[in-house]
Amino acid sequence: MNLRNGIYALTFCASLAQAQTQVINEDWRFCKSEQTSPSSLSSATGWTTVNLPHTWNAEDGQDGGLGYHGGGVYYRGTGWYTKEIRFNREDSDKQIILRFGAANYDMELFVNGQPAGTHKGGYTAFAFDITPFIRFGENNGIAVRVSNAANLPIPPLHADFTFYGGLPRGMEILRENKIHITNEDFGSHGVYIKQESVSDTEASVAVTTKVCNRSRKDSRISVSVTIKDRNGNIVKEDIRQVKINAGEITPVTQRFTIANPHLWNGTEDPYLYRTEIKVSAGKKVLDSEVQPLGLRYYRIDPDKGFFLNGQAYPLRGVAMHEGRMDKGNALTDNERKADLDMVKEIGANYVRISHYQHGDFTYNYLDSLGIMCWTEIPLIDYIIDSEEFTANCETVLKSLIRQLYNHPSVIVWGLSNEITFYKGPDPLPLTKRLNDLAHSEDPTRPTVLAAMHHEKDVNFIPDAYSINPYYGWYYGKAEDIGPVLDRLHQKHPKACIGISEYGAGAHPFHQQEGLYVPATTGHWHPENVQAHFHEVHWEAIKQRPYLWSTSIWAMFDFASDNRHEGNQPGINDKGLVTFDRKIKKDAFYFYKANWNPSPMVHICGKRFTKRDTECTAVKIYSNCDNVKLTVNGKEVPLQKGKNAVYLSETITLSKGENKISTVAYKDGKEYKDNTVWYYVPLKQTIPGAE
Repeated sequence: MNLRNGIYALTFCASLAQAQTQVINEDWRFCKSEQTSPSSLSSATGWTTVNLPHTWNAEDGQDGGLGYHGGGVYYRGTGWYTKEIRFNREDSDKQIILRFGAANYDMELFVNGQPAGTHKGGYTAFAFDITPFIRFGENNGIAVRVSNAANLPIPPLHADFTFYGGLPRGMEILRENKIHITNEDFGSHGVYIKQESVSDTEASVAVTTKVCNRSRKDSRISVSVTIKDRNGNIVKEDIRQVKINAGEITPVTQRFTIANPHLWNGTEDPYLYRTEIKVSAGKKVLDSEVQPLGLRYYRIDPDKGFFLNGQAYPLRGVAMHEGRMDKGNALTDNERKADLDMVKEIGANYVRISHYQHGDFTYNYLDSLGIMCWTEIPLIDYIIDSEEFTANCETVLKSLIRQLYNHPSVIVWGLSNEITFYKGPDPLPLTKRLNDLAHSEDPTRPTVLAAMHHEKDVNFIPDAYSINPYYGWYYGKAEDIGPVLDRLHQKHPKACIGISEYGAGAHPFHQQEGLYVPATTGHWHPENVQAHFHEVHWEAIKQRPYLWSTSIWAMFDFASDNRHEGNQPGINDKGLVTFDRKIKKDAFYFYKANWNPSPMVHICGKRFTKRDTECTAVKIYSNCDNVKLTVNGKEVPLQKGKNAVYLSETITLSKGENKISTVAYKDGKEYKDNTVWYYVPLKQTIPGAE
């Protein structure tokens, strides 16, 4: 088993793995076809050559479909991927494991025409032992059937985002020794590091390694665990000799006590130890694995919010989908890194990973950045009262927990999102079952859900819950949010309450004077309304320390093919950054000014270049103490408001071109921003001012 998670390769150098890994992402044959077996594919048409990761909805899943809640027309059906792979005769003494990064949402694997495995549930990794189906010394046919059909009893059943179909995370072949660390335990890496107790002075850690024996005889092996610090120095090590029975998976647990641990302390100090595990027979290393260890302790207080390592640590951040324009959810790790670098730029210390498990790199990189996260299963809106659906929900939850168990950035397990929003079966039994399962799988982390209806009984089953309020956008006024939160907190003083979503839509080129709030399902989504919405909400959040976490909806615009609003068909435009990642909206800079201590200054409304009002306002976001504004070279008075907002309520524009400039000062350094606005009285035009 090798080190397959990219960021650790950067952080910890090379893997210790003995398995041979073959990435098989290139040159797959693909077609859309409702055929049920590979033997009937000869009649299928429309074959193309694709590389993984791949989705067949990269275009039609973000073009708007039939309009808002019109039931989009993107393809939701079956796709087939085929490829020939040669296995040499010397591979015959190995276990051949085929590992999928994900398959959305129902898949079946065929090897040389024989059924070799099935998986239900998108977004999670999984693996199959395909050794019995291999013809060694020959080419072998691999065929994968994947479906994102709308009638599958698999979560999610319904949601405000595109259900991309395909193989969005790539695939690899592992050639393992007969005795190896299992990779078939719900797609995990077979090693589980439990932080049994952690304090400033001592940390107790249990490392469980699940060793698989695919040979025909019992064996005695050794399992060594070495914990190293950031500099490669050995902190703790242990070797255990164990007997493993033929055909079984044997868990081996080794415990360690680390005195005066260097704690993983969020964005201030995301310190990671390195845990190396080796499985050996005599002097021969059969398999190895490397996993992160970020020692930390935390709690959620219903009155005082979130505490990390004994200190108040309010979680303030963003929610984010996995997807980009014209690519869907078939992203590269470089694209994931670029997205998280923007999260870091804004100064967030927390991310809600919405509404499903993201790629491995995301969690690895969050570990290294010290950004904590809420990660969740895709149980959204609707549920079905059936054992099949419940079993699929449980499988997805087990996969999420076992695959992400060792990541210090993961602090809560999310069970659902807005499942009381639509009429349907009582969600209480399912939620209780999932809550118990999560605690059984991982007693060290709290459970949580996101709710639209704030006081439903189901909300109080997990250890904490958060609400999705949209005051000032879909209903009410932005200023309503504070009193609503206070009433909820007063009525339920023992509940740990957060905000899992809050946001407003914005088209970066929809600009207006004043704060007229448009019809939210209409075509007009002015940028200044979004910015004002966030100014009001952030002020309310700051004043309420009992909010254990808050996350903006959303960091990036994302595909929702059933939407048709804001003059961007198929897009939910509540992001702080556009879907193509080319424009950071004004609200992005508002939070950057409040959350990121690095000095900055930003003039709002820079895309509002053509104005028909002679007298207008200028708003500036800056975390500097001294900010100056000039209009056409003349300094204009600025008023410093709350939360890094500077305002000049009235400036007078000259006809034609107007140069707007600002300079901010901090620690003897200057920071500048500027724009050009054109004043064009009605019925007049200025060349080049469009």
